[in-house]
Amino acid sequence: MEIPNIHPQSQGEIIAETKKVWQELAGYLSQLERMDFYKKVNDEVWSVAENLEHLILSTKPLTDGLKVPKLMLRAMGKPNRQLRDFQEVAGRYREKLAAAGDIRQSNFGPKVNLEDSIEDRVKLWEETGAQYFDAIAAWKEDELDKFLMPHPLLGKMIVREMLFFTLYHTYHHLDIMKNRAEMGK
Repeated sequence: MEIPNIHPQSQGEIIAETKKVWQELAGYLSQLERMDFYKKVNDEVWSVAENLEHLILSTKPLTDGLKVPKLMLRAMGKPNRQLRDFQEVAGRYREKLAAAGDIRQSNFGPKVNLEDSIEDRVKLWEETGAQYFDAIAAWKEDELDKFLMPHPLLGKMIVREMLFFTLYHTYHHLDIMKNRAEMGK
């Protein structure tokens, strides 16, 4: 996937761009047929439903982390380097992902229930987003650059970088979902 040509910087820009891709993903899923949502092209790749579940699973711990007292985050240490912008975070993730190989069985590996409707999964996606956006909004702009959070692949990241990552990660999996649905036709 080509990295979207965006350069969000402020908290408001990050939230706006993330809401945009979140809504795009929900809209995309809502127009899918059930078969296309759950169909696996092969055993080596996730279905659209599994990609969505992965996004939900990976967003929840970040949302929870954004809600912990900042004093607890201070235990991670203080940032000791320059902030990476959105493009740098996206590029670093792509490099680490390529070097890591198959990480589909990680803690964020999806397990879907084939009896769930697309509508129910989209509703859960939207609820997950609402909680995530509320958690971000509780932070002050300058606080986003003062605290670190752990990322399972990228290590310690500045909170603003984690928001960049989540934005990119959503674009990344939306692109994968669209490709998987097209491959299955």
